[in-house]
Amino acid sequence: MKYPRCLSAGANNTVIVLSEMEVAKLFTDDTRSEIGSEAEKMKFANGVNTLVARFVRLDYNDELAAEMLVMERIRPIDYRAYEVERRELWFDVFADELTQLHQNGFVHRHLKRPSDLDGLAFDNILLTEQGLRLIDVGISALKSQVGERIFAKYIDIERAEMEPFRAYFWAGNRRPGCCSAKLTHGAKPFGPFSTTKKGPSSNGRAFFTNRRTKRPRPILHRSFFIRPNSCHCPAWRARLG
Repeated sequence: MKYPRCLSAGANNTVIVLSEMEVAKLFTDDTRSEIGSEAEKMKFANGVNTLVARFVRLDYNDELAAEMLVMERIRPIDYRAYEVERRELWFDVFADELTQLHQNGFVHRHLKRPSDLDGLAFDNILLTEQGLRLIDVGISALKSQVGERIFAKYIDIERAEMEPFRAYFWAGNRRPGCCSAKLTHGAKPFGPFSTTKKGPSSNGRAFFTNRRTKRPRPILHRSFFIRPNSCHCPAWRARLG
């Protein structure tokens, strides 16, 4: 079926535009996924931080005969328009917030698209003016629902997906060898940080300890990036020169 104002269409669901601020994921009679479960997982993630797209409400469209999961409208921008150094900062914020979701019992499970499906490899990770955001929690899992052992396995898989995403996001479609020094020298693999906060620091900010270098680094937050060309954290702004 062809839907009006279609924004995207996946294997099971279509997303349509409702307004300048809202979009809706449609659930019809033949949809395999369950709208209530997805809404609960989205609300859980929203309660931890702002990485996952914000849940708005559940609704029904009589004209389309479809249940609707209404969420905020995210407008992605092209990461290749920004310097690698800025992308490093965006990635650091993303990694910190994803770790925070893991620690609170949420795993996305769909950072990387399976190779046998059409589409971009990481099309559930979108860059916006507020940083990287996550969409589509259809197959996401909560620790309280799947248990500790299965949840730990999902975490291991998701951590493994972060390395190829970092290479993809930092280097993009640049020629081979470009930025190779950045990717090989001093690169921080995802997940080497302790779960113990070493803070607050003298300016009131908490720190993680990098297990490899034994040096603390600040826990970043997307609020530091009010605009793509603005960083309000002095320590990280100094890295941009």
